[in-house]
Amino acid sequence: MKAVVVQRPGATELTTVTEPEIGPDEALVKVLGCGICGTDHHILEGGLPTVSYPVIPGHEGWGEVVAIGRDQPLHVGELVAVDPSLHCGGCSQCRRGHGNLCEAWGSIGGTRPGAWAELVAVPVRNAYALPDDYPTEVAVLIEPVACLLRGMKVLNPEVDRSALVFGAGTIGILWALALRLAGLRLAGVVETDTVRRELCSRNFDLPVLAWGEAASVEADYVIDATGNASAMEEAIWRARPGGTVMLFGVAGTDVRVPMSPFRLYQRELRVVSSMAILHTYGDAVNFVAAHAGLLRPVVTGAFGLESFGQALAQLRGGAALKIALDPNL
Repeated sequence: MKAVVVQRPGATELTTVTEPEIGPDEALVKVLGCGICGTDHHILEGGLPTVSYPVIPGHEGWGEVVAIGRDQPLHVGELVAVDPSLHCGGCSQCRRGHGNLCEAWGSIGGTRPGAWAELVAVPVRNAYALPDDYPTEVAVLIEPVACLLRGMKVLNPEVDRSALVFGAGTIGILWALALRLAGLRLAGVVETDTVRRELCSRNFDLPVLAWGEAASVEADYVIDATGNASAMEEAIWRARPGGTVMLFGVAGTDVRVPMSPFRLYQRELRVVSSMAILHTYGDAVNFVAAHAGLLRPVVTGAFGLESFGQALAQLRGGAALKIALDPNL
């Protein structure tokens, strides 16, 4: 089968690999779509300590079940979305209910082959059946929404407070939309890229701010959805007294952020973060279905595997939000 393989950071190719075999507790899924996200950029270029190279990326996949192991609750022909999280279940973190912090944490598309391929093998427990009438045009958003919902649980925002989001990419826009749905007042979405600001303004009813325009804005909840050191530093300065800063964007392992401990002390700020998915994937399946009309503009295109280089270039140019790879194109 065809698959995109990252041999090592900076060395990626479309090639032919052996079709995956499945065990008794697994399903074989024909990939119908898989998103590209910021974490994938780290896998492709900078490397992540949690990734086992060579690897087939792709952790935002969905598709059709074409084979199953013994006595499983799925059936061939069923559409499923795939939670990429792999938890051992036995370490101290898993036993405390914090599987996203598993000491042997793994992921489909990180430590085992992912969905930038024609077929992907997944544990049945990670496959969530989609109803026949599911809005599959936004199915690639289920995984990022699951991460977002985990972040919302950590943030635990109060209704009718203010929020400011750094980054108008997919995650930043999802945060802005979710915070507004939760009853918060959105002070703005801060974005340095003019193309992305225009894209956000054109497709969403959101207040979009250039970097300089946010200098006088403060909010009760400030979310960094960029992983950029300058944005994370600025997020701390934009939090109101008694406020909370959420560091959500995935930064490179070598990124360091200057900060003022006095600022944190003087304003009694709370700094939190959120790691991946924890018991929120099923909720994300329902959230995406319930708000499909609101979310449709987030998905801005789809490319075949042969065109994955073009897809990456479009994302890096700021002219797109969520782009899917579809092996059937």
